[in-house]
Amino acid sequence: MRRRRHFGALPDGRAGNMQLAWLGVLFIFALGLGFLGAAWLSGRFPREERFPEQGLPLAEQARVSPVPFAVVSGDGKDSVSPAVPVPTPQAQTHGSLTSEPEDSRYAPVVEDMPDGVLVVPGKKPMVGIVVDDFGYNGAMAREFAELEIPLTWSIIPGAGGTEKARKIADEKNIPYMIHLPMQAVTDVKGSRLYKESWIQEGMTPEEIRSAVLRSLEELPDAVALNNHRGSLSTASAELMGPLMDVLQEKGIPFVDSRTIGNSVAFATARARGLPVLYNSIFLDHEVDDKFMRKQMNRAISIAERRGWVVVICHIRPHTLTYLKSLASEKFDTVEFVTIPKLFGAVKPLGKAGAVE
Repeated sequence: MRRRRHFGALPDGRAGNMQLAWLGVLFIFALGLGFLGAAWLSGRFPREERFPEQGLPLAEQARVSPVPFAVVSGDGKDSVSPAVPVPTPQAQTHGSLTSEPEDSRYAPVVEDMPDGVLVVPGKKPMVGIVVDDFGYNGAMAREFAELEIPLTWSIIPGAGGTEKARKIADEKNIPYMIHLPMQAVTDVKGSRLYKESWIQEGMTPEEIRSAVLRSLEELPDAVALNNHRGSLSTASAELMGPLMDVLQEKGIPFVDSRTIGNSVAFATARARGLPVLYNSIFLDHEVDDKFMRKQMNRAISIAERRGWVVVICHIRPHTLTYLKSLASEKFDTVEFVTIPKLFGAVKPLGKAGAVE
């Protein structure tokens, strides 16, 4: 007897093949979505922002730099140490950060500049905290604005959230600097990071001037400018000279982030009489409250001995948590101040030992 077939039914073998075919189509579709999602995330959140604490292995660093430097991750973007050159280093791995042995891994960037000592005459030692990388995370900017401790923001020009960060800073009366992206020694010409640098090797003075003026158009009330990354740029007198010339013309002070030990930025600014400060401590390249407290204690010790210190941290969740706790603590020996107040208090010490 002939079996009745339901409308649209297929023989068992063909039905099985059809199911496998549909499963294959769904798998390829899901795979395509995965690749598209990964590509979108990669473009929206640059690698150095998603994993800011990772540095290059020391062997890789020695390959790109003629003088080996300890890997400290600097401001979280450069992998070359802002510290003193060291002998052939023995790498140790601490979590995701490859770095120097425990005692010297996070040595202060520099405690006293050899080419110009600055003093705070007759005032309480001052600690100026700079928060870098505003312009990437608008939601977190609002949270940082609520912190009850003097801070100075550093906003990256040309980022998706630059205008929002500037408006929040203006609304809350928070002083902000221009966090100008500069080329690092690890940036390969033509790479994304190279292209995102506003100051690059080989630029003419006119191109440097144009870059600074563009950043001032976006951030017109900036109280100073500091470098974002820039281990190559800040070590170049050919680049720093024209940069300081336009800053001097526009009356914009400079803060050397010190992402590399042989930076010439501070000395170049000083030679032109430009108001200039330099960073001594990176606070938050480990996601650990105890580590940040240790770094801050080191910064306070420098301020107590020298009279002032600049500390750099970043717009990150664990930094926000730590600064909230710091705001509730009482410090008798130092005063936390903004960068404009620090510039007003710190004076160069002349060769004869007198305050200039």
